[in-house]
Amino acid sequence: MGGKIIRELLQFALFWHSEMASRINSFLLGNQDFASDSDRKQSLLLGQLALLSAFICLSYLVVDPISGLYSFVIWYFLGLLISLAVVFVNRAGYYLLAASILMMITVIILFVIAYVGNQGRGVYFYFVSASMISLVFFYNRNLALGLIFIALYIIAAALAHFTHVPNQEDLLGSPEAVKFRYIMNLVVSTVSGAVAILFMIWRNNVSEASLLASNQQLEEMTRNLERSKTRFERALEGTKAGIYEWDIVADSVFTSNQWKKLMGYGSDEDLRLDYNKFISLVHPEDIERTQQRVKKGMAEHGYYQNELRLRNKDGSYRWFFDSCIFIIENDEPALAVGSLIDINARKQSEAEVVKKNEELQKANDELDRFVYSASHDMRAPLSTLLGLIEVIKLNEDPANYPRYFDMMTTRIHDMEGFITEVTDYSRNTRLAVNMKPVNLFSLVSKLKESFYTLAEQAEVNIIIEIEEDLEVTSDETRLKVVLNNLMANAIKYNNSEGDRFVKVTAAKLEDKCTIKIEDNGRGIAREFQSKIFDMFFRASDDSSGSGLGLYIVKETLDKLKGEIEFESELRKGTTFTLSLPSAVK
Repeated sequence: MGGKIIRELLQFALFWHSEMASRINSFLLGNQDFASDSDRKQSLLLGQLALLSAFICLSYLVVDPISGLYSFVIWYFLGLLISLAVVFVNRAGYYLLAASILMMITVIILFVIAYVGNQGRGVYFYFVSASMISLVFFYNRNLALGLIFIALYIIAAALAHFTHVPNQEDLLGSPEAVKFRYIMNLVVSTVSGAVAILFMIWRNNVSEASLLASNQQLEEMTRNLERSKTRFERALEGTKAGIYEWDIVADSVFTSNQWKKLMGYGSDEDLRLDYNKFISLVHPEDIERTQQRVKKGMAEHGYYQNELRLRNKDGSYRWFFDSCIFIIENDEPALAVGSLIDINARKQSEAEVVKKNEELQKANDELDRFVYSASHDMRAPLSTLLGLIEVIKLNEDPANYPRYFDMMTTRIHDMEGFITEVTDYSRNTRLAVNMKPVNLFSLVSKLKESFYTLAEQAEVNIIIEIEEDLEVTSDETRLKVVLNNLMANAIKYNNSEGDRFVKVTAAKLEDKCTIKIEDNGRGIAREFQSKIFDMFFRASDDSSGSGLGLYIVKETLDKLKGEIEFESELRKGTTFTLSLPSAVK
């Protein structure tokens, strides 16, 4: 029962002591904001020592009069007031001022007591402890000021010792009183000095502990950084991204080896990039968009992302996804860290998809027109045939039958020609291109033979001016369709007067071959020239064709990677010029 009571009393005493200490410390510090915990503790020590100084002065105010000494009462009272004032100055946040005031009043009071007081009272102990306290106060804040106060204490102690003037009142004191003050001064100064030394030891231990903790944290951070670096490198290997760092202030760009590799450079090559040189690598069509996005990212202190084409070392352009984040210093972009990823294959696939969609849309549009026009063009000959059959049934004179049969034959030939054109169009869209050497002279000569009857009836002379050994690498079937259509049109739409001719010439120029089909026929009116390659377009009402011929010529040449141009003047003739790649002799 007694042990329990004692424990409860001790717990209450400890709690009371802890509670009181907490309140005192809160009073001494006030509502200050400290830059560090070390500053907070140093300010707390100053307040505590100021209270201790006030307590010492108060003690001597009591002890000296009891011993019959009144010479230093005024100094003790002054020291008490100033010590309390230091508490409030420190509490207000003026640490250096408070410490300087406390040290200055201490050196003055100690000098006065040592100068006229009894040398046996041990007042010089305070010079030592005050010097140590001065060093503690000013070591981190203003070491020079601390050293100045130490020098003042040494000078004050020396002056007091060598110029000592004994005070008669102090000399009359009893030996017991002198011995008591000696012990009291020894204890108080030792405690004060010990507090200062303990604080220095404690601060050193805290710093050491903090350093050890920081070192452990640094080691852990190093390990984490190493792990992050490994993961980052593996992630980069997976994405094959090139990393770069742009120092905006110095306008210099550091690039990783992978970045150089993406651009076709070796890892040992020094690119010496800056912003302007980087922009010079951007495709001309992408420069304006790139500059705008960089400016926007810098202005908004945010991110930059862009898909652009960059010129590689070999001069070719490739698509990349470029992204970075801007790092801000003093409210201005100072650094940009980003990555470069090759998206050339993706962009090519996207372009292919767009191209296929366009081709599909074109095919759908053409199919609509084809169905409409084809049904009309096929229905017209059939309607004519049916009409002629009905006429024959009604006409009882057999002498008229040959004329009707010729008319029916003509319409059947028209339908046969239309079906041939449709077949050519279908083959061109479905069949793969089969490139092989083609002898142009032989091909055109065979076409001339096939046009013999048509040319003879139209009194058109077909002229061939092609070297017999001239060859072009192309698809012979498709090339035959192109030349057949152009030569047939040239023969069909001839002038009714004068010498009529169709001239076919060919020549090789570097890696291309040009073929010209020239006639002196009807020509094409200027207002129709922009439409002659459209599906089912007829330049005149008396045209006997389906309007598919020149459309098939253009589509077939596109398959052969060729080009076609023409010059035409009404009633003077037309010249078509074909340009085919990969010509060889």
